[in-house]
Amino acid sequence: MTKINEELKKQRKKAKISQGEMAERLKVSRSTIYRFEHGTMDLPSAKLIAYANSVGYLIFARPLNSEVEIMPIEILKPTKK
Repeated sequence: MTKINEELKKQRKKAKISQGEMAERLKVSRSTIYRFEHGTMDLPSAKLIAYANSVGYLIFARPLNSEVEIMPIEILKPTKK
């Protein structure tokens, strides 16, 4: 399974958002974004959710399990028939 930090970094780059711009959006330093994306620190949950939303993802946590999942927001949109 892909780690959340790796997936969100990939999606940030795909969305053409720089680390500096993401840092501004989250009101953290660029080095905080760098360290999160390289797995050397965790983000507080509110910042993690904001990061995911900025690149079009939602985060789901399973209360009885330590695993956390992320998925593209478009998966949750109703399909037209």
